[in-house]
Amino acid sequence: MTLDAFWLAKAIVFGGLGSWLLLAALNNLMDANTNITLLRRMMRMDAIREDGILGQGLLVRAIKSDARVPLLLRIVALTQLSIATTLMLVALAMAAVGLQLGRVDSVWLTDVATLSVSAFLSLWFFFLIGGLWFGYWIKMGSVQIVHFIMLMFGFLLLLLLRIPI
Repeated sequence: MTLDAFWLAKAIVFGGLGSWLLLAALNNLMDANTNITLLRRMMRMDAIREDGILGQGLLVRAIKSDARVPLLLRIVALTQLSIATTLMLVALAMAAVGLQLGRVDSVWLTDVATLSVSAFLSLWFFFLIGGLWFGYWIKMGSVQIVHFIMLMFGFLLLLLLRIPI
């Protein structure tokens, strides 16, 4: 049996990323109160208001009614589930190419993988732009760092996909 180790490596990366995002989505669904609380604080801009100095000019953006936060979290979690599922299906197809099981068109697979990474990147851009709107970098810097790291990871995946074999 012959195999293509580079496709197997890609499968591991995509499967790992899909698994990570799946776990994040499940955490959002199973422990919704934690993220609902954090989202409410961010969107009401509580920490900035309490500071009294930093970010005061941004307070006009604060959301007064946070009744829709649970719905927002459910939408985010379902989006994460969808993207995670796509990433893991791509990983399975990559493993099939790497193990030379059946016939999967590698050009088509690369295109589908690129679309799944694009969805992944869109999620993190949404978090970064939404967080920036509410000034989360002022009081929630560690969260913003995670969002930037995941964005950079997505960019690296795009490069990995385009490395010729």
